[in-house]
Amino acid sequence: MIRRYLHHVIALLILAGIGIANLNLNFAYTNDPDRYYHFAISRQMKETGKLYVREIPQIKGIHWDEYFPDKEFLFHQFTGLGYRIGGENGALVIICSSPKTD
Repeated sequence: MIRRYLHHVIALLILAGIGIANLNLNFAYTNDPDRYYHFAISRQMKETGKLYVREIPQIKGIHWDEYFPDKEFLFHQFTGLGYRIGGENGALVIICSSPKTD
């Protein structure tokens, strides 16, 4: 009886920990406008099936529709992989776990 109760308490604590971690991931970077840029790059990598983005057709006038100089190439390799595995949440795990440079 006590053993079963202990298992329930442990399971409840694990679920609470996962819930708190999920809230932390969802609310930690809600005001970060770069997040949506990284999502878009990662989504485009998944949709095209390419390992890197050569152009962004949505942006005209600054010639990114012809050539896109990705200054965060390695970072986007990780966010692209995260996006392929878990969509925006997968990319968010990578974005939230990377160190901030303020």
